[in-house]
Amino acid sequence: MAIGAILLVGVVYLNIKNSSLLYGLIMSVVTEIIYAAATPVVLLVLLMAMAFFAETKPVYNIND
Repeated sequence: MAIGAILLVGVVYLNIKNSSLLYGLIMSVVTEIIYAAATPVVLLVLLMAMAFFAETKPVYNIND
């Protein structure tokens, strides 16, 4: 979690450095809102893709 906080502070710093204070802060907040909304969707798609490409096969017990 600390890594995420450091990255967030770094992104906000770079946005403010490359633009004005107000515009940098506003665009940082807008970017974080978009990322926060997209994260659950991307995670679900990633899990579905991993399950699809895992090519799991049923296991049969022949010792019964």
